[in-house]
Amino acid sequence: GISNYYGPLATTPISEFHDHYSVNTVGPIVLFQAAHALLLASATHAPIFTVISSVAGSIGGYYPLHAAAYGASKAAANFLVKVLDDEHPFLIALAIHPGWVATDMGNMGAVASGMPHAPVGVEDSAAGILSRVDGATREKSSGRFWNFGITEGNPWDIQTDEVPW
Repeated sequence: GISNYYGPLATTPISEFHDHYSVNTVGPIVLFQAAHALLLASATHAPIFTVISSVAGSIGGYYPLHAAAYGASKAAANFLVKVLDDEHPFLIALAIHPGWVATDMGNMGAVASGMPHAPVGVEDSAAGILSRVDGATREKSSGRFWNFGITEGNPWDIQTDEVPW
C-alpha cells in the first residue's frame, strides 16, 4: 500500500485520492480477480484472502491521522472485504491492521507525527499477521477487520482483537 500525503482534507490534492485508491483499493481487487480461479481450486476448500488494511480506514474507531486519501482508500478496501465475504461463501476474507510498522511508509508517518520511527517492528507485524491468518476460519474470522496483535502502553496501540469497521 501507499500513504504519501499528510495534511488537512481541504488541501489534499485530488491526485492523491486517485493514487491512493489505485493502489490501496483497486490493487486488492486486481489481485483477487487474478487469483479467483486458484482460490476456487484450493485443495483446502477454505482459501483465505487477506487485505492489509489500517486503522486509518476505520470509521467506527476514527483516528485523526490527517491522511484522508490513505484512510478513505483503506475504508473502501475494508468494504470490499465485506463484499467478498458475502459473495463467496467458500472463502475466508479478512482485513488486517498490521500495526504502525517501521517500514519506509510507517517511518514517514512517524516523522510527520514527531516520532523518530514507527513503533512496530516488521518481524512482529509479520508474525502477528501470520498468526491471524493461520488461525482464521470462515465462522469466526471472515468478513471482519482484525488487529495484527494486542500491545499495551502506548497511545498508538489498538487494545482490541477486532477493529471497528
